[in-house]
Amino acid sequence: RRAERAAFGQMEGQPGAAAAVLQNVGRGWTTTPAVAMNRNQDVVHRAVGRAGIVLVAEGNPNRVKALLAAEKKRMNRVVVDVPVHDIIVGDGEGRVPLKKVRTTMLKLPRVLTGPQVTAANDRLRAMGDLMSNMPLPKGPMPKGMRMPRGGKMR
Repeated sequence: RRAERAAFGQMEGQPGAAAAVLQNVGRGWTTTPAVAMNRNQDVVHRAVGRAGIVLVAEGNPNRVKALLAAEKKRMNRVVVDVPVHDIIVGDGEGRVPLKKVRTTMLKLPRVLTGPQVTAANDRLRAMGDLMSNMPLPKGPMPKGMRMPRGGKMR
């Protein structure tokens, strides 16, 4: 427990800390880190298990709510009968501390059977992740520069 407390102390406040916790939730959970992200490094991670789909967000709570809403909408479009829960990691009201993320997830009511979890996972994997096909710019974005127009080829 002392080692665990020290590890959580080091991870606290780092971007991607919730993903590290999700990787160690336990058997029966399939995690996908960084399914949604914005340029302020607010990140949403996804875990699929017997409780349904759990979206774990870390970052500024006001910015993260929009990311969570968009991701929930996407999940409901792909996997219809699966409950989607959301957890916002952080200190404060309505948020879950990093060290309690695992216990919070394990306390969620189990609604799905094993084959339903597998089917949901397969559908989400087939949908593809936003990060795999999203082009990320290299370096800082230019402020006053116009974006080049495409389509004119000779």
